Amino acid sequence: MGCGASKAPGGSRHNTYRDTTPNETVFTAAKYQAAWKQLEGTPEATLIERHALVLKQSFNELHLQLIAFLFNPSNQDEHPDYGLRPLLSHPKAAAARKPLLDRLILLKEQALPLIDLVDTCIEKAYESMPGEPAVIAATQSGATQPIPACFEGLSLHDEVGLDQWSPEMSAVLEAAARMISNGEHASEAVHIDASDRCWLRVKTALERDKEVTSLMYLLAQHLTVSARFHTQMHALLSPHGEYRAVLMKSLAQCTSKTSHKGGYSAAALKAEGLEVRNPLCRHLRDVLRCSLVLDDHSALGKAHAALLAEYAPVDTKDRRLLPSRDVLQTVWFEGLIVEVQFHFRPGARPSMRPQASAHAR
Repeated sequence: MGCGASKAPGGSRHNTYRDTTPNETVFTAAKYQAAWKQLEGTPEATLIERHALVLKQSFNELHLQLIAFLFNPSNQDEHPDYGLRPLLSHPKAAAARKPLLDRLILLKEQALPLIDLVDTCIEKAYESMPGEPAVIAATQSGATQPIPACFEGLSLHDEVGLDQWSPEMSAVLEAAARMISNGEHASEAVHIDASDRCWLRVKTALERDKEVTSLMYLLAQHLTVSARFHTQMHALLSPHGEYRAVLMKSLAQCTSKTSHKGGYSAAALKAEGLEVRNPLCRHLRDVLRCSLVLDDHSALGKAHAALLAEYAPVDTKDRRLLPSRDVLQTVWFEGLIVEVQFHFRPGARPSMRPQASAHAR
Protein backbone atom coordinates (compact mmCIF):
# COMPACT_ATOMS: atom_id res chain seq x y z
CA MET A 1 0.00 0.00 0.00
CA GLY A 2 1.18 3.53 -0.68
CA CYS A 3 1.46 4.89 2.84
CA GLY A 4 2.93 1.64 4.09
CA ALA A 5 6.17 2.59 2.36
CA SER A 6 6.62 5.60 4.60
CA LYS A 7 7.47 3.88 7.86
CA ALA A 8 9.76 6.46 9.24
CA PRO A 9 13.01 4.81 10.24
CA GLY A 10 13.88 3.66 6.69
CA GLY A 11 12.92 7.00 5.15
CA SER A 12 14.91 9.02 7.64
CA ARG A 13 18.08 7.01 7.17
CA HIS A 14 18.07 7.66 3.45
CA ASN A 15 17.29 11.37 3.68
CA THR A 16 14.08 11.06 1.66
CA TYR A 17 11.95 13.76 3.25
CA ARG A 18 9.07 16.01 2.21
CA ASP A 19 9.19 19.78 2.64
CA THR A 20 7.44 21.03 5.76
CA THR A 21 9.37 24.26 6.46
CA PRO A 22 12.21 25.91 4.54
CA ASN A 23 14.69 23.94 6.67
CA GLU A 24 12.85 20.71 7.48
CA THR A 25 11.85 17.98 5.06
CA VAL A 26 10.31 14.51 5.20
CA PHE A 27 9.83 11.68 2.68
CA THR A 28 10.32 13.07 -0.84
CA ALA A 29 11.39 9.87 -2.62
CA ALA A 30 9.28 8.97 -5.66
CA LYS A 31 7.94 5.85 -3.96
CA TYR A 32 6.14 8.05 -1.39
CA GLN A 33 4.38 10.38 -3.82
CA ALA A 34 1.27 8.24 -4.33
CA ALA A 35 0.77 8.01 -0.57
CA TRP A 36 1.18 11.78 -0.10
CA LYS A 37 -1.35 12.43 -2.85
CA GLN A 38 -3.82 10.10 -1.14
CA LEU A 39 -3.25 11.75 2.26
CA GLU A 40 -3.15 15.34 1.03
CA GLY A 41 -5.01 17.69 3.36
CA THR A 42 -5.68 15.06 6.03
CA PRO A 43 -4.76 15.05 9.73
CA GLU A 44 -2.83 11.85 9.06
CA ALA A 45 -0.42 13.68 6.75
CA THR A 46 0.32 16.30 9.39
CA LEU A 47 0.93 13.66 12.05
CA ILE A 48 3.19 11.61 9.78
CA GLU A 49 5.30 14.70 9.07
CA ARG A 50 5.47 15.57 12.76
CA HIS A 51 6.56 12.09 13.84
CA ALA A 52 9.08 11.85 11.00
CA LEU A 53 10.73 15.13 11.94
CA VAL A 54 11.20 13.90 15.50
CA LEU A 55 12.87 10.77 14.16
CA LYS A 56 15.03 12.77 11.78
CA GLN A 57 16.36 14.85 14.64
CA SER A 58 17.01 11.76 16.74
CA PHE A 59 18.86 10.06 13.90
CA ASN A 60 21.02 13.14 13.43
CA GLU A 61 21.87 13.17 17.12
CA LEU A 62 22.64 9.44 17.07
CA HIS A 63 24.93 9.98 14.07
CA LEU A 64 26.91 12.63 15.93
CA GLN A 65 27.15 10.42 19.02
CA LEU A 66 28.36 7.49 16.94
CA ILE A 67 31.07 9.56 15.25
CA ALA A 68 32.24 10.88 18.61
CA PHE A 69 32.44 7.32 19.97
CA LEU A 70 34.20 5.78 16.97
CA PHE A 71 36.92 8.43 16.70
CA ASN A 72 37.64 8.79 20.41
CA PRO A 73 41.06 7.17 21.06
CA SER A 74 39.78 6.01 24.45
CA ASN A 75 37.28 3.76 22.65
CA GLN A 76 39.84 2.15 20.32
CA ASP A 77 42.47 -0.56 20.51
CA GLU A 78 45.33 -1.65 18.27
CA HIS A 79 44.88 -4.85 16.26
CA PRO A 80 48.07 -6.47 14.94
CA ASP A 81 46.58 -6.99 11.47
CA TYR A 82 43.96 -4.26 11.07
CA GLY A 83 45.35 -1.35 13.08
CA LEU A 84 43.12 0.87 15.21
CA ARG A 85 39.56 -0.36 15.65
CA PRO A 86 36.62 0.77 17.83
CA LEU A 87 35.71 -1.22 20.93
CA LEU A 88 32.22 -2.14 19.81
CA SER A 89 31.74 -4.93 22.36
CA HIS A 90 34.66 -4.76 24.80
CA PRO A 91 33.67 -4.18 28.48
CA LYS A 92 36.29 -1.43 28.65
CA ALA A 93 34.07 0.85 26.54
CA ALA A 94 30.72 -0.16 28.03
CA ALA A 95 30.17 3.18 29.72
CA ALA A 96 31.02 5.08 26.54
CA ARG A 97 28.60 2.93 24.51
CA LYS A 98 25.68 3.40 26.91
CA PRO A 99 24.52 6.78 25.49
CA LEU A 100 24.38 5.19 22.02
CA LEU A 101 22.30 2.28 23.29
CA ASP A 102 20.00 4.63 25.18
CA ARG A 103 19.51 6.65 22.00
CA LEU A 104 18.67 3.52 20.02
CA ILE A 105 16.06 2.54 22.61
CA LEU A 106 14.59 6.03 22.44
CA LEU A 107 14.46 5.86 18.64
CA LYS A 108 12.47 2.65 18.83
CA GLU A 109 9.99 4.27 21.21
CA GLN A 110 9.74 7.35 18.97
CA ALA A 111 9.11 5.20 15.89
CA LEU A 112 6.19 3.25 17.35
CA PRO A 113 3.56 6.03 17.02
CA LEU A 114 4.48 6.55 13.36
CA ILE A 115 4.37 2.81 12.64
CA ASP A 116 0.93 2.61 14.26
CA LEU A 117 -0.28 5.59 12.24
CA VAL A 118 0.97 4.11 8.98
CA ASP A 119 -0.72 0.79 9.79
CA THR A 120 -3.97 2.69 10.35
CA CYS A 121 -3.61 4.39 6.96
CA ILE A 122 -2.99 1.03 5.28
CA GLU A 123 -6.10 -0.40 6.94
CA LYS A 124 -8.25 2.48 5.70
CA ALA A 125 -6.85 2.27 2.18
CA TYR A 126 -7.40 -1.48 2.05
CA GLU A 127 -11.01 -1.07 3.16
CA SER A 128 -11.58 1.20 0.17
CA MET A 129 -10.43 -1.35 -2.43
CA PRO A 130 -13.26 -2.09 -4.90
CA GLY A 131 -14.83 -5.54 -4.73
CA GLU A 132 -14.30 -8.39 -2.30
CA PRO A 133 -11.07 -10.35 -1.67
CA ALA A 134 -10.79 -13.00 -4.37
CA VAL A 135 -10.30 -16.63 -3.42
CA ILE A 136 -6.86 -17.66 -4.64
CA ALA A 137 -5.19 -21.04 -4.92
CA ALA A 138 -2.74 -21.44 -2.04
CA THR A 139 0.13 -23.93 -2.01
CA GLN A 140 2.65 -24.80 0.70
CA SER A 141 5.23 -27.16 -0.74
CA GLY A 142 8.12 -26.10 1.48
CA ALA A 143 10.52 -26.52 -1.44
CA THR A 144 13.92 -24.80 -1.31
CA GLN A 145 16.44 -23.75 -3.93
CA PRO A 146 18.22 -26.72 -5.58
CA ILE A 147 21.79 -27.02 -4.29
CA PRO A 148 24.52 -28.88 -6.22
CA ALA A 149 25.73 -31.99 -4.40
CA CYS A 150 29.25 -30.59 -3.99
CA PHE A 151 27.94 -27.92 -1.61
CA GLU A 152 25.79 -30.14 0.61
CA GLY A 153 26.69 -29.88 4.28
CA LEU A 154 29.00 -26.90 3.79
CA SER A 155 28.63 -23.35 5.00
CA LEU A 156 27.48 -20.89 2.36
CA HIS A 157 30.97 -19.33 2.46
CA ASP A 158 32.95 -22.57 2.03
CA GLU A 159 34.83 -22.70 -1.28
CA VAL A 160 34.48 -25.73 -3.58
CA GLY A 161 37.17 -26.35 -6.17
CA LEU A 162 36.63 -26.61 -9.90
CA ASP A 163 37.48 -30.34 -9.86
CA GLN A 164 34.23 -30.95 -7.95
CA TRP A 165 31.97 -28.90 -10.23
CA SER A 166 29.44 -30.52 -12.50
CA PRO A 167 29.41 -29.57 -16.21
CA GLU A 168 26.20 -27.61 -15.53
CA MET A 169 27.92 -25.54 -12.82
CA SER A 170 30.83 -24.75 -15.13
CA ALA A 171 28.42 -23.67 -17.88
CA VAL A 172 26.49 -21.38 -15.51
CA LEU A 173 29.65 -19.73 -14.17
CA GLU A 174 31.03 -19.30 -17.68
CA ALA A 175 27.80 -17.62 -18.82
CA ALA A 176 27.71 -15.36 -15.76
CA ALA A 177 31.38 -14.37 -16.19
CA ARG A 178 30.73 -13.51 -19.84
CA MET A 179 27.77 -11.29 -18.89
CA ILE A 180 29.85 -9.46 -16.29
CA SER A 181 32.90 -9.09 -18.57
CA ASN A 182 30.93 -7.53 -21.44
CA GLY A 183 28.83 -5.34 -19.14
CA GLU A 184 25.58 -7.10 -19.96
CA HIS A 185 24.64 -7.21 -16.27
CA ALA A 186 25.18 -3.45 -15.97
CA SER A 187 22.72 -2.80 -18.80
CA GLU A 188 20.00 -4.29 -16.59
CA ALA A 189 20.21 -1.50 -14.02
CA VAL A 190 16.50 -1.85 -13.19
CA HIS A 191 17.01 -5.49 -12.28
CA ILE A 192 20.57 -5.79 -10.97
CA ASP A 193 22.99 -3.70 -8.92
CA ALA A 194 26.07 -3.95 -11.13
CA SER A 195 28.26 -2.44 -8.40
CA ASP A 196 27.62 -5.35 -6.01
CA ARG A 197 31.02 -6.80 -5.08
CA CYS A 198 29.74 -10.35 -5.64
CA TRP A 199 29.98 -9.97 -9.43
CA LEU A 200 33.75 -9.57 -9.40
CA ARG A 201 34.05 -12.84 -7.48
CA VAL A 202 31.65 -14.58 -9.85
CA LYS A 203 33.63 -13.24 -12.81
CA THR A 204 36.93 -14.67 -11.57
CA ALA A 205 35.62 -17.96 -10.17
CA LEU A 206 36.17 -20.03 -13.30
CA GLU A 207 39.38 -18.71 -14.85
CA ARG A 208 41.39 -17.32 -11.94
CA ASP A 209 40.14 -18.60 -8.57
CA LYS A 210 38.94 -22.01 -9.79
CA GLU A 211 36.67 -22.22 -6.75
CA VAL A 212 33.28 -20.85 -5.72
CA THR A 213 30.91 -20.77 -2.74
CA SER A 214 27.32 -21.98 -2.78
CA LEU A 215 26.02 -18.43 -2.33
CA MET A 216 28.12 -17.05 -5.19
CA TYR A 217 26.94 -19.86 -7.43
CA LEU A 218 23.31 -19.21 -6.48
CA LEU A 219 23.71 -15.53 -7.40
CA ALA A 220 25.37 -16.49 -10.68
CA GLN A 221 22.43 -18.76 -11.52
CA HIS A 222 19.95 -15.96 -10.94
CA LEU A 223 22.01 -13.49 -12.94
CA THR A 224 21.91 -15.71 -16.03
CA VAL A 225 18.09 -15.96 -16.02
CA SER A 226 17.25 -12.44 -14.80
CA ALA A 227 16.50 -10.86 -18.18
CA ARG A 228 14.25 -13.72 -19.27
CA PHE A 229 12.47 -13.70 -15.91
CA HIS A 230 11.49 -10.03 -16.16
CA THR A 231 10.63 -10.24 -19.86
CA GLN A 232 8.31 -13.19 -19.38
CA MET A 233 6.73 -11.96 -16.15
CA HIS A 234 6.10 -8.53 -17.65
CA ALA A 235 4.37 -10.05 -20.67
CA LEU A 236 2.25 -12.33 -18.48
CA LEU A 237 1.29 -9.95 -15.67
CA SER A 238 1.18 -6.43 -17.12
CA PRO A 239 -2.33 -6.91 -18.62
CA HIS A 240 -3.60 -7.17 -15.04
CA GLY A 241 -1.75 -4.30 -13.37
CA GLU A 242 1.38 -2.16 -13.24
CA TYR A 243 4.49 -4.34 -13.51
CA ARG A 244 7.47 -3.23 -11.46
CA ALA A 245 10.91 -4.84 -11.53
CA VAL A 246 12.55 -5.30 -8.14
CA LEU A 247 16.33 -5.34 -7.79
CA MET A 248 17.89 -8.76 -7.35
CA LYS A 249 18.88 -9.44 -3.76
CA SER A 250 22.44 -8.29 -3.09
CA LEU A 251 25.25 -10.30 -1.56
CA ALA A 252 24.89 -8.28 1.65
CA GLN A 253 21.14 -8.96 1.83
CA CYS A 254 21.62 -12.68 1.23
CA THR A 255 24.36 -12.87 3.84
CA SER A 256 22.25 -10.98 6.36
CA LYS A 257 19.22 -13.22 5.83
CA THR A 258 21.31 -16.34 6.53
CA SER A 259 23.40 -14.90 9.38
CA HIS A 260 22.91 -16.03 12.98
CA LYS A 261 20.40 -13.22 13.50
CA GLY A 262 18.68 -13.51 10.12
CA GLY A 263 15.33 -14.96 9.18
CA TYR A 264 17.01 -18.06 7.72
CA SER A 265 19.52 -18.69 10.50
CA ALA A 266 19.71 -22.16 12.02
CA ALA A 267 17.94 -20.91 15.14
CA ALA A 268 15.14 -19.27 13.15
CA LEU A 269 14.58 -22.40 11.07
CA LYS A 270 14.48 -24.59 14.17
CA ALA A 271 11.96 -22.23 15.76
CA GLU A 272 9.69 -22.77 12.75
CA GLY A 273 10.10 -26.52 13.00
CA LEU A 274 12.10 -26.70 9.75
CA GLU A 275 15.05 -28.96 9.07
CA VAL A 276 18.40 -27.21 9.21
CA ARG A 277 20.56 -28.22 6.26
CA ASN A 278 23.67 -26.42 5.08
CA PRO A 279 24.17 -24.38 3.06
CA LEU A 280 21.41 -22.15 4.38
CA CYS A 281 21.27 -20.13 1.15
CA ARG A 282 18.88 -22.80 -0.15
CA HIS A 283 16.17 -20.85 1.72
CA LEU A 284 16.72 -17.66 -0.32
CA ARG A 285 13.70 -17.99 -2.57
CA ASP A 286 13.26 -14.32 -3.49
CA VAL A 287 16.65 -13.49 -5.01
CA LEU A 288 14.78 -12.79 -8.25
CA ARG A 289 11.52 -10.95 -7.69
CA CYS A 290 9.01 -8.63 -9.26
CA SER A 291 5.95 -6.71 -8.12
CA LEU A 292 2.52 -6.20 -9.63
CA VAL A 293 0.44 -3.22 -8.45
CA LEU A 294 -3.31 -3.81 -8.74
CA ASP A 295 -6.39 -1.59 -8.66
CA ASP A 296 -8.90 -3.96 -7.07
CA HIS A 297 -9.49 -7.40 -5.58
CA SER A 298 -10.71 -8.91 -8.82
CA ALA A 299 -7.52 -7.95 -10.65
CA LEU A 300 -5.42 -9.66 -7.99
CA GLY A 301 -7.39 -12.89 -8.35
CA LYS A 302 -7.03 -12.89 -12.13
CA ALA A 303 -3.33 -12.05 -12.08
CA HIS A 304 -2.57 -14.71 -9.50
CA ALA A 305 -4.49 -17.33 -11.48
CA ALA A 306 -2.63 -16.35 -14.66
CA LEU A 307 0.72 -16.78 -12.90
CA LEU A 308 -0.11 -20.26 -11.57
CA ALA A 309 -1.46 -21.33 -14.95
CA GLU A 310 1.96 -20.66 -16.49
CA TYR A 311 4.43 -21.49 -13.70
CA ALA A 312 4.42 -24.28 -11.09
CA PRO A 313 3.69 -22.86 -7.63
CA VAL A 314 5.96 -23.34 -4.62
CA ASP A 315 4.47 -21.46 -1.65
CA THR A 316 1.79 -18.81 -1.15
CA LYS A 317 1.89 -16.09 1.53
CA ASP A 318 -1.58 -14.57 1.58
CA ARG A 319 -1.19 -11.57 3.88
CA ARG A 320 -4.35 -9.71 2.93
CA LEU A 321 -5.64 -10.05 6.50
CA LEU A 322 -2.35 -8.72 7.92
CA PRO A 323 -1.11 -5.09 7.95
CA SER A 324 0.98 -5.63 4.82
CA ARG A 325 -2.22 -6.40 2.80
CA ASP A 326 -0.41 -8.24 0.01
CA VAL A 327 0.18 -11.68 -1.50
CA LEU A 328 3.61 -13.20 -2.08
CA GLN A 329 3.78 -16.13 -4.50
CA THR A 330 6.88 -18.19 -5.18
CA VAL A 331 7.03 -20.24 -8.39
CA TRP A 332 9.54 -22.32 -10.32
CA PHE A 333 11.32 -20.51 -13.14
CA GLU A 334 13.98 -22.34 -15.18
CA GLY A 335 14.82 -24.60 -12.24
CA LEU A 336 15.02 -21.80 -9.65
CA ILE A 337 12.48 -20.47 -7.15
CA VAL A 338 11.48 -16.83 -7.75
CA GLU A 339 8.95 -14.53 -6.10
CA VAL A 340 6.07 -12.46 -7.47
CA GLN A 341 4.60 -9.84 -5.12
CA PHE A 342 1.00 -8.66 -5.52
CA HIS A 343 0.24 -5.23 -4.06
CA PHE A 344 -2.76 -2.89 -4.14
CA ARG A 345 -2.49 0.59 -5.58
CA PRO A 346 -3.42 3.44 -3.22
CA GLY A 347 -6.39 5.11 -4.90
CA ALA A 348 -8.07 8.47 -4.39
CA ARG A 349 -9.97 8.05 -1.15
CA PRO A 350 -12.60 10.74 -0.49
CA SER A 351 -13.33 9.13 2.90
CA MET A 352 -9.85 10.10 4.11
CA ARG A 353 -10.26 13.77 3.18
CA PRO A 354 -11.59 16.03 5.96
CA GLN A 355 -13.98 17.92 3.69
CA ALA A 356 -15.68 14.68 2.60
CA SER A 357 -15.99 12.97 5.97
CA ALA A 358 -18.16 14.08 8.85
CA HIS A 359 -16.10 11.94 11.22
CA ALA A 360 -12.88 13.59 10.02
CA ARG A 361 -14.39 17.04 10.40
